[in-house]
Amino acid sequence: MPRVRPPAELTEELNDIWRLVVGYTKQEATAPLRGIGPFMRYGAVGMLCFAVGTLFGTLAIVRLLQTQTGGWLDDYLSFVPYLTATIACGIVGALAARSVARTPWKSEQKEGDGK
Repeated sequence: MPRVRPPAELTEELNDIWRLVVGYTKQEATAPLRGIGPFMRYGAVGMLCFAVGTLFGTLAIVRLLQTQTGGWLDDYLSFVPYLTATIACGIVGALAARSVARTPWKSEQKEGDGK
């Protein structure tokens, strides 16, 4: 049985539709990403600074507790400075997550409150 080929017009129409869909998708996907680039750079730099600051703050807590406690955290309580620094990191992380979860662009007043 001979193969039936689609008409050239139909093939051209389908190719045109495919190119249109691909072009539209590329345009709608890349245009918003180009505009967000500077914000992403500032966010990445801020995140890096926050991480380095948290690391140095944690090390400061550990060294402070190791040197300024008079030696009573040396033997079997040597884990206390590390535990304290870990808890402090957890508190900082929880505060950071809480501040990210906030939506400052929404009004805190209820609608119809009148205040």
